[in-house]
Amino acid sequence: MRRIREKHNIDNETAQDLRHTGANTMASERSGGRGEVIARILNHTPLGSPVTQIYNRYDYAAEKRAALELWAETLLKISTAKRGA
Repeated sequence: MRRIREKHNIDNETAQDLRHTGANTMASERSGGRGEVIARILNHTPLGSPVTQIYNRYDYAAEKRAALELWAETLLKISTAKRGA
């Protein structure tokens, strides 16, 4: 994170700030990410009752990949716009 802050001249942001921004962007109406998928990307405890958690062993790999690809596209647009400015 230190290298990223130095490279982009960012003062106070932390890795946790990046997680917050990513989760919010993936949940936004632009991306439309589902809470279950975002929680799994962030490695949070799965949603639902303990019984549901026991039975639902699906890894959400395809959904996580799609959400992270949208996040990557968003970051590329931001970084490209900054370079062009």
